Amino acid sequence: MAQRFQQFWVSYHAHYDGYGMHYAENYMMQVRLDKLFHLRHLQPDTSHVLVEEKFVEDLAESVKLRETFLQQLRKRTSTLLPIEREQALAATPLSTIQAISASVKSVPRFVEETAGELYHILKGYFTPEDQQQLLPLLQDNQPPAAPLVFHGNGNQLADAFKQLFEANLIVGCLKADLEEWISGHFAYVFRRQQRTLPTGYLAAIISSNARPCQSPILDVRKQPGGTYAIYPVLRTQKNYNC
Repeated sequence: MAQRFQQFWVSYHAHYDGYGMHYAENYMMQVRLDKLFHLRHLQPDTSHVLVEEKFVEDLAESVKLRETFLQQLRKRTSTLLPIEREQALAATPLSTIQAISASVKSVPRFVEETAGELYHILKGYFTPEDQQQLLPLLQDNQPPAAPLVFHGNGNQLADAFKQLFEANLIVGCLKADLEEWISGHFAYVFRRQQRTLPTGYLAAIISSNARPCQSPILDVRKQPGGTYAIYPVLRTQKNYNC
């Protein structure tokens, strides 16, 4: 089921045109919703329907919610099997356990001044309370008390981290580790409600060849000397800066 979610998100991002755009009548088939999930009363693609941005956004939020429920169910189920886990660990060589532990603990590390530069670009998208926890998270990987709420679109935040990773300004982890890290430490606001960032949604942006974000918040550019620099993309945003 987790693979189906990721396949959906790849199709979704490939057919997401942003705000104020019109979508094809067969949009549901374009994103393969009928192939990946069981649907009732889905009309054929020959039906004359109007697919607006509100429907596209609502569809995304509905799938995110269901993916989050699945992740929570899997985590809860794993906690109900302590005996099996202990038996498996007892039969596992110590070297293997240490290798697994090392991979599990892989977390993003921002090179040189990247953490500070990223903070100055991102902080305007967070409340003052979350800003106080954002910099320690980026610099020292100090987990916040609760997910930090990004006041922008979730794909903008994912795109920012993807650009940094692909420029080797984030090191020390795999893309899958980065996706888990973002999912665990960040949320965002959609229609005044806090929403989660499930890993499948993030993987379809960060680990795939999805087309670039249509409304990025930063731009990572290669410099003549071979290094990379981060530039903010100015846009209208809620200003929480002090």
